[in-house]
Amino acid sequence: MIAAAPIVLSKHEQKLYDLLSDGKEHGRKELLPCLDDELASMDLLRTYMYRLRKKLAPHGIAVINIYGGSYRFLPLPESPPK
Repeated sequence: MIAAAPIVLSKHEQKLYDLLSDGKEHGRKELLPCLDDELASMDLLRTYMYRLRKKLAPHGIAVINIYGGSYRFLPLPESPPK
């Protein structure tokens, strides 16, 4: 069995991951402080969430956007055997 490669996250991605890993919904205004920048914008947050999605998807974790501006983690469904 091959061991899964570790997930390498940036400082900001790690903070977002830590907050979202409780499985609850978190609003954008709650997530913005993870970026450590008073000038952080919603566009910057969306960029980091996009990068986090790309890095977590191969490990079976989906980052979903909930209508109204919240995010949360969900496990990806298992793919059917071929």
